[in-house]
Amino acid sequence: MNKKDDFTKIDEELFKYFEIKKKVDHSRSTEYAIRNAFNNEEKNKKTFTYFIPKFAIYIFTILFLTTGVVFAKDIVNILSSFFTNTTQSIDTAIENGYVQNIDMDYVYDSNIGIKVNCITIDESNMDISYSYKVDKLLTVDYIELYDYEIKDEKGNLIYKYNEENNFFESKQLVNYIKNDNKMLKVDENIYNTSILYGANKFYNIKHLYINIKSIKINYQDVIVGNWNLDIEIDGKFNERDNAYYEIEPNKHILENEISLTETSLKIKIKVDENFDDKIVLYNKPILENELKDTYICSSWYNKNIENCSMHEFEFDISKYNENIDILYLKFKINENTELNVQLNKKK
Repeated sequence: MNKKDDFTKIDEELFKYFEIKKKVDHSRSTEYAIRNAFNNEEKNKKTFTYFIPKFAIYIFTILFLTTGVVFAKDIVNILSSFFTNTTQSIDTAIENGYVQNIDMDYVYDSNIGIKVNCITIDESNMDISYSYKVDKLLTVDYIELYDYEIKDEKGNLIYKYNEENNFFESKQLVNYIKNDNKMLKVDENIYNTSILYGANKFYNIKHLYINIKSIKINYQDVIVGNWNLDIEIDGKFNERDNAYYEIEPNKHILENEISLTETSLKIKIKVDENFDDKIVLYNKPILENELKDTYICSSWYNKNIENCSMHEFEFDISKYNENIDILYLKFKINENTELNVQLNKKK
């Protein structure tokens, strides 16, 4: 039996276990990522470096050797721990295989190992899954990157953070992060977490260089060290193929620009009236599809200019979502004007 046959046989066995998935608690992103990785071998070779099978074989082997039995729940618990800070649209992208496994060893200093497990990135979001391996004598309730920076292959600053200067530098690319202190213990001394970085637009990135100078444990203990992680980004993440929408004619809308990526729908609209702060503040924009499914507005920005106003919205929609050829946007400008517009995906 050759190596390819070994992959096939294990894949088949794992699929049998996942047939009982309804009896097990797990995320949709895990289930679909597994199925996508198994079902599309050619895509994995080019883009995702056998993302799930590598982990699946490792987990399958370890559990079988130690217990003689492999349960679906054991596999799910590990695979679902990659991205702890995420969004619905990122989950949908991952469900469709839009994720890269990072094949790297732990980088050690001060008795702590750090590595990146996997990453997903498009124009709007970059979600990085980190793994920490700590000394077995340490009791860890919480762990986080404390002083670090991320640069690209040209030395451009993508993100920088430290406690003394806890602010976003004007020259950095990232303009917000999601890091809700979520941490999962996946082994006796191994902890997984992820950080979601957002930007107005992530340009093409070939390498990420993450330089970590210190980490914090248990909210107060700072561990100083020097961890340098070099991540080669799969070219697939730089092959941007966004979807675009056009708004049906509306007398109030002067300009519009609407684009949909793997993890976000961005809407920019210029309206022929000024907006009212109080009205806009308490009337969050609503976006629905034809089935009346509602999408989350993750951010919105409004600015008055002379007798007009600019409005920018971002929604948690993935271009992999179904039933999004036609969308309906509703938002109130002021006491007298509420816009109800239809967005049609361009063919």
